[in-house]
Amino acid sequence: MTSCRSDFAKLRPYINFFVKRKIYVSIFVTSMHVNKVLGCTRKHLETYFPKYVHFCWDDSFPQHEPVVGMTHLLKAINDFFIRKHITFLFVHGDRMEALAATIAATLRQIPVCHIEAGDESGNIDESFRHAITKLANRFLVDNDIAKRRVIQMGEDPCSVFTVGFSVLCLLPTEKEQKRLLENLQINSPYIVVLYHPETGLTPKQQYQRCKEMVSTLGKLPFQYIVLPPNNDPGYTEILRAYQSFPQKKVKFIKSLPCEDYLSLLSSSIGLVGNSSSGVKEAPLLQVPSITFGSRQNNRVNGCNFTTCYFVQSAKELQACIQNNFLKSVKYKQHLLTTQKFEQQLERIFTPAFFTPNLQKCFYNSLCKRRSKARSHRSKS
Repeated sequence: MTSCRSDFAKLRPYINFFVKRKIYVSIFVTSMHVNKVLGCTRKHLETYFPKYVHFCWDDSFPQHEPVVGMTHLLKAINDFFIRKHITFLFVHGDRMEALAATIAATLRQIPVCHIEAGDESGNIDESFRHAITKLANRFLVDNDIAKRRVIQMGEDPCSVFTVGFSVLCLLPTEKEQKRLLENLQINSPYIVVLYHPETGLTPKQQYQRCKEMVSTLGKLPFQYIVLPPNNDPGYTEILRAYQSFPQKKVKFIKSLPCEDYLSLLSSSIGLVGNSSSGVKEAPLLQVPSITFGSRQNNRVNGCNFTTCYFVQSAKELQACIQNNFLKSVKYKQHLLTTQKFEQQLERIFTPAFFTPNLQKCFYNSLCKRRSKARSHRSKS
């Protein structure tokens, strides 16, 4: 199931894997994909998979009330499971929509695979992510730090698989990136701005926080490419704050496919906002990033690059941009090729992967180690 442009990007490499093997896939599409204010990304989805993929559109998703949206999704996804005879579910990340799908699947005894389990963020989404993990049966994680965290939550190590950051399989060639910039009529150095609502802030605080960022950026001698926020509560206030951007300095883009976003990011001089791509995609693409606020406070930069900066005030933001965004970044790219990624999936996606024991037990790794130690001492 997919609810926004970013999780569809993370799911696409897996869908590609199944389509190449002529395995039919059904995709439940909802939330941001059908939101006209945030780009209505549904128009892009069908172009990727003309064969072996069936799309189920949830056009009646309520946009402004999360609790009503959750209630709606539980029924809509349950109907989808019954109608399509779903036998296995893939969900990604930490959004409310993925949690609703996981709850419905669990109640129908459908196994769930959680992609990007074990991450931390510092936002309420982190609670959703860990709740999904406790209900899911299989786990595909970005790195060994996330794997240890999932095991620490009581999941069997045999059900957790490290696959790397799959979305980087979609990165276009340099020639394709240049073509995109020409099509978008972008011909000068620019900063990408991607800012989402922060949990715990009132609508007024959301507006003031984003307005503070916009005012600071407007004072600096840069051009900006601004992308819309996700549809968490408070996103309308962020869109309102964006209206104060100096028009000569900014280009607003409603929505971009993942590979176009990666191209845009890769060709930029930096990323400002609070998106997880600031600590995931950006450092791997050799792009410095600044996270403004607390949304990604606990997010692990798995590659330990030093080009991710975290600031809390406008003064810090301005100084950080001036000191770091025009420096050359010198380290080797760590990109995951499609071939390497699919070779991993060939090893992971065995029949046993798709037939887990639905009766979950808490795997206590500490007790296991103690038991082995006692057994070793008794033999000695």
